[in-house]
Parts: sequence; C-alpha cells; structure tokens
Amino acid sequence: MGEKGNKTDKGKREKMLEIPIVPYPPPEIQSLIQPGKWTKYQDSCVTALTHHLLLPAPSFQNSLKDTHLIEFLTTYTSNQAPTTQNPPLKRKVAQILHRIYTTAPPKHVPSQLTTATFLTELSREFSKNHVIRELLDKEEVWGLFEKDVLKCGLEDAIAVIKFLPRVSESLLAGDEWMEGAIARGEVAALATALVAVASRENWGFLGDVLYRLVAEGKRDKRAGEFVKRLIWEMPIVGILEREVDGAPEEGRISGVLEEVKSFGPVKRKDKGKGREVLDPEGLSKEEEDSLMMKVESVRDILPHLGAGFVRKCLLQMNWDVERVTAAVLEGNLPGDLNLADQEEELCASPPSHIHSSY
Repeated sequence: MGEKGNKTDKGKREKMLEIPIVPYPPPEIQSLIQPGKWTKYQDSCVTALTHHLLLPAPSFQNSLKDTHLIEFLTTYTSNQAPTTQNPPLKRKVAQILHRIYTTAPPKHVPSQLTTATFLTELSREFSKNHVIRELLDKEEVWGLFEKDVLKCGLEDAIAVIKFLPRVSESLLAGDEWMEGAIARGEVAALATALVAVASRENWGFLGDVLYRLVAEGKRDKRAGEFVKRLIWEMPIVGILEREVDGAPEEGRISGVLEEVKSFGPVKRKDKGKGREVLDPEGLSKEEEDSLMMKVESVRDILPHLGAGFVRKCLLQMNWDVERVTAAVLEGNLPGDLNLADQEEELCASPPSHIHSSY
C-alpha cells in the first residue's frame, strides 16, 4: 500500500511538470489579444509557475531542463509592456528565479539565464525589486554572470549599473569596455560606472581607473577630448569629491581628480576683475554645441531662465550644471550674476565679449 502511494505521489509530481507554459508574447502581439483571453493566459502562467515552485528539490532539478519554462522566463523579461503588468505573475517569476539561482548547482543553471542580455532585461523588469537585486549581488550568483558581463552593450550599461553597481567594477577592470566607451563617446555610461564604484567605496580601484583615464587622455587626443566632455557634460568631479570626502584615500583620489580637471575648458583672466573665466573665444563648434546642451539641461529644471543667462552662469561656473542649478535655487549666485537679467536670451551668435556685461 505504501509503495503504491509513493508511486501515486511521484506520478502527481511528474504531471506537475507537464502543465504547459508557452513563451511570453511580444508587446505587438499582446495588443492583439482580447483582454479576457490575455487575463486567462497570464493566470495559466501563474498556475504553471506555482506547480514548479511546489516541486520537491529532486523533481525541481527537472525544471531546469524544461525548455518551455526557460523560454518563458527569457521571453517574459524581454517582452514586458508597462500596460500589461500582472503583479502575481511577476512575483512568481521572481520566486522561481530565486529558487533556480540559490538551489541549483552552478553548472546546472541554464545558460540562457546567465547571459549579459538576460541580466540587462532583469535590470529593467525588476529595477525596483530589492530581493532580485540582493540575489544577483551574492557572490555565488554574480559569479554566474561575471564572465559574460562585458557583452553588455554601452546603451544598456547605465540601466544595468544602476540596478547592480558591482557590474561597474567588472566593466572597468580591463581596458576593453572603457576604450569602447571612449571610442563611441559614451560619456554618460562611463560617468555612471565611476559613480557606482565610488558608491561601493572601492577607492583603490577608483583611483586606478582615474589614473588610467588621465594617462589615456594625455596619450591620445581623442581620449583627451572625451575626458573634457566627461567634465563638461557630467558633474562627475563634484560627485566623486563628495563621495570620497572623509575616506582614508581622499588625498589620493583628490589628487587624480585635479589631474582630470586639467582637461577642462581653456581659461583666461577676466580683464579688470582679475579672476579666471572660461574663454568663449577658445570654443570650437563642438565645444559650443556641448555648452548649449548644458544650457538646455539647466533649463529643463529651471525653464523660467533665459538661455543667455544660463550660458553666462555656465561659463563662469566651470560648465557645471549641478552647481549652476543649485546656485540659482539657493540664491547663491556670484555678485555680478545676481545683477544680470535672468530672462536674457541668446543673441543670434554669442559675442566674443560675452563677459563684458558682467
């Protein structure tokens, strides 16, 4: 009787594996499915995943070989549409991924679930899920992705790094990813990676990366221009200075940041005032375009300001969007800018004597 009962239980468990689950359709197909049928489909997915989760450990190992399950997981993360979110289904997906990554031996984890592409999709779909983030941050789980992470496209890097800051260290450990970022002018991606390293307080590694960046900037003109853009378009220096404040390595990091600043815009003495200001006469067309991008960044936050006024502020405040924004909001502008017309617009062509009105 007992043996017969055991066989019955085993048969039931095997049937659980037979509950069908089909790939998650892309958004363009989702939009064609009638609401009632779409709800039934999602409910069936919840049921199928629940059965997998209820399997005892030995039987769950078979789930790892279930091609239908694995294809569903990969298509679910890549085909989500904001308008079709189903919280119960999303929870089940998170639970089954958690079980796979924490219970399966590394060599048995399906390779489709350890790629840079899947990591990118996870970072988007579960961007606010602390459980998934903490899961992927565990050494044994991170080890599954680490070898493939360099394949993260530069376009995807920002989302992945923000989701899982430790990715930045793997990307920056060698030269390949940083050189790719420089070659393609991906300033935002590199800035995000540097800030992520600082957030993990890996100061020694950060210092090494900055030294490499400075050395490359001095060696190669194109890399030097990239470092300039890193300073002009991103408030990277100010952020890193704040992050390292009070750390044992503060002196070392501050020293290399000073070298990074040396790639900044050309400065001259402002006649009659004795202070240094950025020299608009030394700006190339590319530099002028970069400055105007920063003007628009400030005006996105403070739309009441005139473009001409914002340009003046940026020229005097080291092209620092964050600093200009904070100074305006706090009423802490330098004296001459306090007297300037905040609604001043640009002339058709910015004059070379732009500072003379200060």
